[in-house]
Amino acid sequence: MITIETKLFSYAELSENAKKRVLAEKAESISQDPEDFTLSESMDSVKAIAAALGVRLRDWSVGPYSRNNYIRVDDDMAGNKALARVLRVLMAHGYTRPKQFKAMQFPGVCGFTGICFDDDVAETIWKELLDGETIGRAFDAVASKIARMCEDDLEYRTSKEGILDYLDQAEEIYTEEGVIF
Repeated sequence: MITIETKLFSYAELSENAKKRVLAEKAESISQDPEDFTLSESMDSVKAIAAALGVRLRDWSVGPYSRNNYIRVDDDMAGNKALARVLRVLMAHGYTRPKQFKAMQFPGVCGFTGICFDDDVAETIWKELLDGETIGRAFDAVASKIARMCEDDLEYRTSKEGILDYLDQAEEIYTEEGVIF
């Protein structure tokens, strides 16, 4: 029987060279497989809000750095009728009725999926309707909003600061050379 002993280290305990290796490999792995929870969870919010509004999603294409982000729905209602419908749905999902339409707040209610992208999606729809857009155009504006959020998230996760934040929370252990064990 052979016994092999290996010393293992947390990220903070590694040498500077090993830390550089870990940072480079983590940045590469994020770039190679950018699992985008922002996109997935935002689209869950879009689907939940559309269903609550009785709006059928026909097609969508949303992604970071895409030039053609869109969400197509089968609804072109506009004006006070659209605002009233959206307000009823928002109130049914925990949002507070404002004294004036322009004063509507989205303070972390997360009333559709329990994820706070609900607020981002609902607020964008609400603001677009206030600006005179149709529900269809409002959902299309949501696509651009989600794409920007995905870009911001991806840029942060691949930044040195983002990777260091991840490594501070991760319970990964490494060999002396900075190879994940």
